[in-house]
Amino acid sequence: MIKNFKVVLVGDGGVGKTSLVRRILNKNITCDYSVTIGVDIHSHLLKGDDQNSKIRWIICDFSGQITFNKIISQFSSGANIVFLVFDITRKNTLYNIYSWVNEIKERVSKDAIFILVGNKTDLRGSTETVSKEEAENVAKALSEILERPVVYIEVSALTGENVPELINYVLKKLFSSKLAKFSG
Repeated sequence: MIKNFKVVLVGDGGVGKTSLVRRILNKNITCDYSVTIGVDIHSHLLKGDDQNSKIRWIICDFSGQITFNKIISQFSSGANIVFLVFDITRKNTLYNIYSWVNEIKERVSKDAIFILVGNKTDLRGSTETVSKEEAENVAKALSEILERPVVYIEVSALTGENVPELINYVLKKLFSSKLAKFSG
């Protein structure tokens, strides 16, 4: 049996949403930057909580331009998992997450799992970055706005650092919620 979940990634342009999707899909990451126009949709099959079950993530990677908000509205409808992605080397991308949340919060599933994802940890130490404490404070504020827990996880889509932990966190949340209950 396969259970489908819609995953959406939102955040400003250049924060690494597409690279994160490619890392989740176990595809090669390139350092060439190409802008996502509108939305890219991918499918990813994962093992379920037992040998007979599987989970399919339908991943919607949105453009970082809010001008595509009609597309974002349409494709985020009913989303089960929301990755709010920002670039830890660009503080404004963290605070712009509030706009992205306002854009999609009414359209996603009422039980949607939200994760604030700080990307590009591979650049920490070579440039000024958002502190973990500051990002965790934003996650707490988002929890109040959304009236559900929002956790903060740092990753590097380029190196793969913490991407498996991000996936495992989401899977654990799915299996502990009513969202992933398999029924015949």
